[in-house]
Amino acid sequence: MAIVEIPVQPEFTLQKMRVVLDGETFVLRFTWNERAATWSIDVMNTSEVLITAGGKIIPNWNPFRNIVQDGMPPGRFLAIDREGVGTMPLQLEFGLDKRIGMFYEEAS
Repeated sequence: MAIVEIPVQPEFTLQKMRVVLDGETFVLRFTWNERAATWSIDVMNTSEVLITAGGKIIPNWNPFRNIVQDGMPPGRFLAIDREGVGTMPLQLEFGLDKRIGMFYEEAS
């Protein structure tokens, strides 16, 4: 099983990107909520039809752990705390080469 890092850019508080997960293209949307001081992730198909929304980014946790939804990628998402701090990420602490990275573990 391969593990892929998703290239989230923390300086953009709302961003969408196309990524290939287990051989299929998906659109991921990451949103920073200033009031709640949290990041969230939404998963869409290539037509940008929402599959599931509002997965909260929590260190060392799968934001969709209890979600069973048709169309979701078969692997699992993981927000990994590279420093082992264990606290929720601030806006600029989440993303590519930051304290909390977003990863996807392929099912195959």
